[in-house]
Amino acid sequence: GAAVQDFLQVINRRCPHIEVFLGGSRVQGEGAAEEVASMLKLFNQRDDLDLIVVTRGGGSLEDLWAFNDERLARAIVASEIPVVSAVGHEIDFTIADFVADLRAPTPSAAAELIAVSRDEWLERLDELQRRLQQGMIRYVSDRRARLDQYRTHYAFKEPVRLVDTTMQRVDELGERLQALTARKLKQSREELQRLTIFMRRLDASRVLYLKRQRLQEASGQLRLLSPQGVLDRGYSLLFDQDAKLLRSVEEVASGDELRVQLQDGRIYAKADKKSQTGLVEAKGEKARRR
Repeated sequence: GAAVQDFLQVINRRCPHIEVFLGGSRVQGEGAAEEVASMLKLFNQRDDLDLIVVTRGGGSLEDLWAFNDERLARAIVASEIPVVSAVGHEIDFTIADFVADLRAPTPSAAAELIAVSRDEWLERLDELQRRLQQGMIRYVSDRRARLDQYRTHYAFKEPVRLVDTTMQRVDELGERLQALTARKLKQSREELQRLTIFMRRLDASRVLYLKRQRLQEASGQLRLLSPQGVLDRGYSLLFDQDAKLLRSVEEVASGDELRVQLQDGRIYAKADKKSQTGLVEAKGEKARRR
């Protein structure tokens, strides 16, 4: 009928991605209330519906009497899915209007109430995108500032005196940074999941793909800049038997006892010979980390 067509036209104009299922039943006369109530129960058996609209066009009091039926009223109240009542014209009131979750004056008004316009969805999506970008920029900037503080810390300027006491601290900082990164990534994934819901409705899968790529790149950069990442790239310290940090091959003589500090432990070695390129060839065995 005209009421249904008006309802669908408003939905398609304001939010065309909404999927509408039509359940037909008599809306006046003998048995109409039972048919509408049965349709409500049938819709409640589905798991893909967000809202039910009970609607028909205007008419006389007798025409609308089915919507004053107690059985229909109880079916509306028992519905697990929210129900909007849009029966008749604006001046018409029935019991169904009072027991429903929301009353709309007309079928077209019901469509206006439940269909958020596409422009509003796009504006909300743009805002979420801006918030995500700004959050990631602030996060990366903060992590870089903290890494600069660690890099200029006195512990790195005096490694001979502090290397043993700061190894544990480095491990703790690495674990904290990893936990913080994981927590931030979890929050970002949750935000992306919410964005995915909106973007699927707007067929914006390409935008979501680009955001995920940016997130993965930022996460990779954070891992490379972490203290543990620096050690994993192969940096080490060479000490003589007196725990003095060696900076030149000239400080090493053949037969000297040496200690090499690596990412995952220490190696005790003995100098064999010196080459012209400034390298020291050594022989030794790996020691347990303390």
